[in-house]
Amino acid sequence: MLVGAAVLMIISFSKVGGFNAMVDKYPHAESNYSRYSNNTCGQPRDDYMHLFRDPKNGDIPWPGIVEVVVVVVVVVVVVVVVVVVVVVVVVLLLLLLFLVLLLS
Repeated sequence: MLVGAAVLMIISFSKVGGFNAMVDKYPHAESNYSRYSNNTCGQPRDDYMHLFRDPKNGDIPWPGIVEVVVVVVVVVVVVVVVVVVVVVVVVLLLLLLFLVLLLS
């Protein structure tokens, strides 16, 4: 799935001219107003490039994004703590082995 998503991203960026071209063209991507009477539907928002939008008027669940960031930070901290504990245990075992060999 990740490879397929990456391939689709590359194809779509190449069709619009790259990421910067997509960012420049998106605000002008409006629906055809002559066909439908509703002219408010399909207009890009002013904050279209922001993940953290207003909690009252926003259409992206930014608390979910905050939760993902918090989970990632917690996982990284746990991994770092585990690595530090393993390194300390290995160093202590090596020191103990050195002392045993030195005293025998």
